[in-house]
Amino acid sequence: EDKVLDRSFKKEFSEIPSHQVDTLYKLFKRRPRIHKQKMHSDTAGIVPFGERPESGKLNKDAFAQLMKAMDDLDNINNMPEGLDPSVWDHFCVTRRVKVENEHKVKQKAAGLMEMITFLRRRTEDDEKLQQEIEKVLH
Repeated sequence: EDKVLDRSFKKEFSEIPSHQVDTLYKLFKRRPRIHKQKMHSDTAGIVPFGERPESGKLNKDAFAQLMKAMDDLDNINNMPEGLDPSVWDHFCVTRRVKVENEHKVKQKAAGLMEMITFLRRRTEDDEKLQQEIEKVLH
């Protein structure tokens, strides 16, 4: 869906002059700068399938911060000169959908990395225990 939005951008705004489409595309690629909050690097005790209230709160806070920054980018003062306000509104909605999708992908990737780390640690623990069992049996 994300790549489709990217590819269909110029088609989406085909009714406006190409120089304005190019300007909008540059703005479409632009992302707000937000300060990233640090998560605890010690994930040894984390169970990826369990409750992680602090992780969820950080995600909600980061998303709220991202949306606030998007509000600033969507401000009418940032609209290119000569662009119809209805086109600007449509552009802002399109860009916001893309940014929201990117955020969801980042969240899913972070969750997957937590699970992979958890699985790797459990596999290492299992291998150590298997070796200890072998030592006891022989």
